[in-house]
Amino acid sequence: MSETESKILFYCRDCSKVVLNPKKKGEKYEYACSICNGERVAFGTEKAICDFFNIKEAMLKRMLAYQK
Repeated sequence: MSETESKILFYCRDCSKVVLNPKKKGEKYEYACSICNGERVAFGTEKAICDFFNIKEAMLKRMLAYQK
């Protein structure tokens, strides 16, 4: 992946985890967490999610490794 390409992540605000397969709700860009069924799922690039939710890069790698 080049620098211009960005990976989109989904982050559940309720359980504070990265969600790989969120459930889509309705026709809009609304998602539900597949882990805790919470409805507060945010999405964005890796950098945006890490910056907004104050997640360190090492913690993000652990979250992604745990999900696989």
